[in-house]
Amino acid sequence: MTIRDAIEWFQTTFARPLQSTFTGAPFSADLVSAIAYQETGYIWQPLVEKGLSAKDVLRLSVGDTLDADRGRAAFPRTKAHLLQNGQGAEVFRVARQALVDMAQHVAGYARAVKNPDKFCHGFGIFQYDLQFFKNDPDFFLRQQWAEAAECFKRLLAELIAAKKRAGFGSRTSLTDREQVATAIAYNRGSYDPAKGLQQGHRNDEGKFYGELVSAYYDIGKSIPDAPGTADGGGPGINITHDTPFVPLPDNRKVPVYPGCLIKRDSADGKSVKLIQQRLRDLGYTQGNADGSTGPLAVDGGFGENSDAAVRLFQARHTDVHGAPLAVDGEVGAGTWGALFGAAAIPTFDTRSSAGGLRGTVLDVASLEVGVLEDPPGSNSGKRVREYQRTVNISAGDPWCVAFVFWCHGQAAAKLDISNPMAKNCCTGGVLDLWNRARETGVPTITTAQADDDTSMVRPGMVFIISTGNGNGHTGLVSRVVGHQMETIEGNTNDGGSREGIGVFRRTGRTIKSINRGFIDFAAG
Repeated sequence: MTIRDAIEWFQTTFARPLQSTFTGAPFSADLVSAIAYQETGYIWQPLVEKGLSAKDVLRLSVGDTLDADRGRAAFPRTKAHLLQNGQGAEVFRVARQALVDMAQHVAGYARAVKNPDKFCHGFGIFQYDLQFFKNDPDFFLRQQWAEAAECFKRLLAELIAAKKRAGFGSRTSLTDREQVATAIAYNRGSYDPAKGLQQGHRNDEGKFYGELVSAYYDIGKSIPDAPGTADGGGPGINITHDTPFVPLPDNRKVPVYPGCLIKRDSADGKSVKLIQQRLRDLGYTQGNADGSTGPLAVDGGFGENSDAAVRLFQARHTDVHGAPLAVDGEVGAGTWGALFGAAAIPTFDTRSSAGGLRGTVLDVASLEVGVLEDPPGSNSGKRVREYQRTVNISAGDPWCVAFVFWCHGQAAAKLDISNPMAKNCCTGGVLDLWNRARETGVPTITTAQADDDTSMVRPGMVFIISTGNGNGHTGLVSRVVGHQMETIEGNTNDGGSREGIGVFRRTGRTIKSINRGFIDFAAG
């Protein structure tokens, strides 16, 4: 399970309490899921992978066993401090049992549970702190942290208070950056605009709370809130309608795109008949030998009449994303979706990678979204230099390949394998990377092959674009819907560019726009 999978599980599983609690509030489901993953994702993600119920996942989402000797100042600082409270013994029993139960599933707490004086201070998927026990005893004594609605209710109250501390007062709507700023204030008690995302708790890898929540928020926004509708969170690929202009009859099963281009003289007679029948049902006609006009024939032969009908349909319709169709008489994923609806188009996202190298590469890359050059336009900066050094290029050199190489290296380390790019593809040149991959047998897919069968392109693959004069641009495919893609790219900008200023998640690229092809290092 990747980070994206985990966040999508959260948004799907708790959709109802999310909606009922946060409707009308200036905080999105993407922010709530980002906070949940940052606070306790390391606990609940493995529980979900084990197949535990949502109720058990919530019940076991507890943590924080630090005492005063590690810097804790809030009540209760230690077990002795807790027992001084009137209900301290009962609270300790509950908090201790919560630790014992959770530690059976999360190996990182094995040491803490061996100490009989240790107990949990953080409860629920948002880590509601035990210091609130004095004013809110039921949440702890009655184990209300196992109820999603109770957790969401308290988070909302804390976010409203944090919004004021962040300087947004009574604002009824917040931008993406302002929502993340509110999360920072929620974590550290305040927000300093001058420090940007580098605020809040800093983990062992040097990442600040603000940086991590921003990355998880971005991942959440790339997941449609209701796949196949216009209700997606963006900036991911969101389908604008889930039926064509004229819906299919109720008794018609939606035919899934066959994965290959259907055009003149196609040998796929079954698919041709489906197209012909659909066009015929929509009123498309053909000329007969006697000069009359009749309904389009359904004979499985993609000839002149079918070609003309497809072109006319393409001229009148958009694809499921609302973009104009190419009027070329060829039925690819875009035209197939316009004919039969969004449900007919295969979607490949990080789940297709089954948590392997491709999925781990995308997890790594997602956490880098938001990294910027310093100063912008310099092809340099602390993090950018880390990317560049992995392929032995200098500050000031274009670094899109270096970013891809670095992500593969980090992912390989997490999986305890060697970086598949290191042996023959350690280069800072885009077209050099393409040539080396093909020369050394790394699996590649040309644009023509991918356009003919979009199912060949999977998240985690590397795309290669030639921009002329020996130059190019590269990045990672993170999602595929028909012929449209979502990507994560370094050395780009939020408008899309080879010479950009940072790492961004991009939407709007198509298979055809990748004019050189794709590399699959996970299969090499």
